[in-house]
Amino acid sequence: MPNDEKQFDGSTKPLEASARSQIAYRLDPESKTAIKEVLRELTKAISRQDALTIPSGATTFKASSDLMKLTGAAAVTIATITEGYAGQHLKLIFTDANVTITDDATTTRNSVNLSAAFTSTANDVMTLIYDGNKWFESSRSAN
Repeated sequence: MPNDEKQFDGSTKPLEASARSQIAYRLDPESKTAIKEVLRELTKAISRQDALTIPSGATTFKASSDLMKLTGAAAVTIATITEGYAGQHLKLIFTDANVTITDDATTTRNSVNLSAAFTSTANDVMTLIYDGNKWFESSRSAN
């Protein structure tokens, strides 16, 4: 019957009206703890911070995380950031004054649209948002 709940022994019993829109299984305390631990670990993996030293002569880097700590091996000018996903909020923390991000008001894929070109200093922070085609500046902070 469509409004019956299947029991583990194969029998059925009527579902309460509040449970008819979803099937609910009660978890034992050990299972709840295990699920919470898995979710905690997944959250850490998703919310990780990546550190990247941008090599001399590079004009692009990969958005490998939502929070990236950037160091320039030498003075570099970044024109594009690759492998973003639509809706991504990319937070950049700069460790030195070696990274410049160019302002590109075109619709070129992976380009960066800033209020003005940005040259980092140690501890500066910038947030960008990716619309599925290009990056837009959300904020910057010179620290």
